[in-house]
Amino acid sequence: MKPADFFLGVVNFLGVLVPGAVLLILRVPLKAWTLDASPIPPWLLFGGVSYLAGQLLLAATERVNDTAEPLACLISPELRRDVDTFRDQASGQVELMKIGSRQAKFHTALSYLRTQKTEAAAEVDHHMADYKLLRNLLAVLLIDLTARVTLGSPILVLLLEAGAFMVCLLAFVRMFCWAELLAFQYVCLLTDKKG
Repeated sequence: MKPADFFLGVVNFLGVLVPGAVLLILRVPLKAWTLDASPIPPWLLFGGVSYLAGQLLLAATERVNDTAEPLACLISPELRRDVDTFRDQASGQVELMKIGSRQAKFHTALSYLRTQKTEAAAEVDHHMADYKLLRNLLAVLLIDLTARVTLGSPILVLLLEAGAFMVCLLAFVRMFCWAELLAFQYVCLLTDKKG
């Protein structure tokens, strides 16, 4: 194995490792990571468990993507219309984009960008990392808020965390739409140049 085999891309770092670490920081006592009897260094143990927790969050929150479109229609209808317009336009230019679900069309557009213009795909990847981070933070905040309600935390703490949840939700919807919009716009620009 080479060191590059262990490289975390921006999506894995922001969308997986960071939310997993935030969950552990919020819900696991600090002393749990300083076990002297463990042969594994604490930072490695924390990093490994953070990555595992982040992967579980990523899988558990996948269905949240389905809420982005209806929420975007309420929050930012103009942005949502732009996404739909560019998706339709890109689907008319790349035959494979006519197949499958809304999500499949986005990933087809992203695959097209990876084969045609890696710089464009990298920019979409950054937007994906942002929305996956925000989506997973929604789960982290919901888990922590539930635990705090159960433990009877002060109302101010609960209100602050509920506010943070709402801000993350709005930001997630916005970043999700921007990732889609950017992918479809790039496909349109690249296919327009070829025409």
